[in-house]
Amino acid sequence: MKREKKRLIIVLAFLAVLMISAFILQNVEEGISSPQEALWYLVVTLTTVGYGDLVPQSLPGRLIGAFFLIGSVGLLSWIIGLAVSFINGNFLPGLRLRILRRKRWYLFSDDGPRSSLLADRLSEEDSDAVIILCGSDASIDQQFSQKGKHQILYVPMDYKECLSERPGHRDGICLFLLGEDGWDNYLSAKSAAASGCKVYARSGARPDERPEGVTLFSDSDAAGRMFWLDHPLEPQEKELVIIGGKRYGEPLLEKGLLNNVFSPDQSISYHVFGDFAHFKGLHSRLKEIMSVDGEGAAGDSLRFHQEPWENCPDLLEGADRIILCTDSDDEDLELYWALRTYYPLRGKVFVRLSRMVEEPGMIVFGSDEELYEPETVMSNTLVSLGIRVNELYRSRYGGKKWEELSEFHRQSSIASADHLSVKASILLGRAIRGRLTQEDSRRAFEVYKETAAKKHDLYRAIEHMRWMRFHTIYNWRYSEVRDNPLRRHNLLLPYEELALSEQEKDDDAWLLLGEYGSGNM
Repeated sequence: MKREKKRLIIVLAFLAVLMISAFILQNVEEGISSPQEALWYLVVTLTTVGYGDLVPQSLPGRLIGAFFLIGSVGLLSWIIGLAVSFINGNFLPGLRLRILRRKRWYLFSDDGPRSSLLADRLSEEDSDAVIILCGSDASIDQQFSQKGKHQILYVPMDYKECLSERPGHRDGICLFLLGEDGWDNYLSAKSAAASGCKVYARSGARPDERPEGVTLFSDSDAAGRMFWLDHPLEPQEKELVIIGGKRYGEPLLEKGLLNNVFSPDQSISYHVFGDFAHFKGLHSRLKEIMSVDGEGAAGDSLRFHQEPWENCPDLLEGADRIILCTDSDDEDLELYWALRTYYPLRGKVFVRLSRMVEEPGMIVFGSDEELYEPETVMSNTLVSLGIRVNELYRSRYGGKKWEELSEFHRQSSIASADHLSVKASILLGRAIRGRLTQEDSRRAFEVYKETAAKKHDLYRAIEHMRWMRFHTIYNWRYSEVRDNPLRRHNLLLPYEELALSEQEKDDDAWLLLGEYGSGNM
């Protein structure tokens, strides 16, 4: 935008020189009697046409004519180039943005593959918005396109320049920052949100006080969450093998431990290979709720294998599912072919890849095509459910509004909402794949109402077990006196040891099925 302003200043300066020269000619040349004739003479001289109908006689007139004549070729080329550059630069895109400034904008900081994927999905869902992809090198004839009712702009400007074209109505802008640098995305999101935009930033940052209007999106976290939603455990699946890395393996394991809570007496075994030392160090209190490397509580077990996975053929061949989630597509593919080539596998093999691959026997998850769609990035339904979880609690027991909650307590409510599909699966007696529908939620709630009187202890125990897992994963511990800053909680006790009034609080998580199923969100 600064460059365009400089060009405009240069053009205005040239026009000023032209007008001054015309004024001088009109006053010193007897044969030029009007400003129109003076401008005519200057233009035909500048373009080297030189009709000869006007010839200056005075010394000032001839000097002006000589200046325009000598500089005609270079000056005219410069003017034409400047005009073309001005039109091909930010002028036309900026003009279009100003014309469309009262519509809803989906503004992307780049036009990379992820942005294009999400923009394409948004164009299918929202028929009355303008999609703007910034930093594009598209030619002028490719900067504007129409898809249905959608207007799509590929502009050379950055997102800040686009925002400057719309000084008001910022509440109608959704800004997407999906670049590679997560920290830069987060800092940019804070700045943009202060101007009134809704901002969705690809970042692994987890600030305790998230700026209002900012939603942070981690593709590795989303891959882990979507895996367990799209591929929920079947009742017969008890032995799981995870071969992974820090970026994708850790979130997948954490989401699995949080979501796979079906029964107080369940016994699921997680066998983990790869670089999980960081995860093990962060979650040092897991032994209080499950067996870790052979030590700790009964129930589910988690084993961090030190030996290479190749040294455990019996485990691989007997596993109910094997999940490959290293930080490299190439490595995941190599692992897959090695497993398929050398082992008679009984269970399914899931492979995290950034791109979808059609291969018999291979179940791909975590691809960009899967992750970069509106609900996953924007989390509208999930966050709305999390807010409702908090509202239900506040209506009965008091507490802070959603806007006042710390990031941890927001995530606690969201984790409860995230488990809703598992609760529906328990009630309906079948695994629900993908996001929970309102119809399945309604049916599940009908079952809950019919069985709650007889099974209330079971339902409450399941929710309390899930709640304890969430807090323990984040290193809370039991204390007789609750202390949030020190992560101490007086309810981190076995369900049987809770007072009845505390047990009854776990009903709210199941009642949410009814609200979601009825559409009252």
